[in-house]
Amino acid sequence: MRALDYNEIITERVEQLESMLKKAHHPLIRRRIRFVLLLKQNKGMSRTAAGKKLGLLSTGAEEMWKLYRKEGIESFTEYPFKGRKSALNQDQQAWLQEELQKDNTPSLSAACQLVEEHTGVHYSVSAMHYVFERLSIKKKTGRPSHVDKQPQQAETFKKKTFHY
Repeated sequence: MRALDYNEIITERVEQLESMLKKAHHPLIRRRIRFVLLLKQNKGMSRTAAGKKLGLLSTGAEEMWKLYRKEGIESFTEYPFKGRKSALNQDQQAWLQEELQKDNTPSLSAACQLVEEHTGVHYSVSAMHYVFERLSIKKKTGRPSHVDKQPQQAETFKKKTFHY
C-alpha cells in the first residue's frame, strides 16, 4: 500500500500552522494543530506515529484526521466545549442584581432561597457562587475592627497634637 503524501493533502503552509500554534491557548487546540504540523513536516510519518508522539492512541489520531478531512483546519481552532446556558434569563439576572443592591441578602444560601421564591429556579450554594462570579457580584463587607477596640481612647489619642 502506498503511503499518503500529507504535504500535498494538507493545504496550509508550515508557517501558517506554526503561527496558529503560537496563538492557540487551549491544550486541545494546540495538540490538534501539532498533529497536522507533524504530518505536514515529516514525510513518510503515519497518522498513528504522529499520534503517539503527541500521546494519542491510534484511534484518537484517526478521529483527528477524519475531523481535519471533513471540516478542515477551522474546526481544529474552535474549542468544542462552550458551557451551559444559564437557568436565569436576562430579566431575572437584572432583577437579582437590583435585589442584591438593596443589601437584604447576607449569604449565598439566602440568595438561593430568594431566587427560588421569585423565579422558581433552584440553585445550590456552589452554583450560586458561580452565578455571582459570572455577573461580577462581589461580597461587600465592612472594614474589620478589633474586638477589644476602645473608641474613647482612640478619640483622646487623636486629639493630642505634638509640637516640636
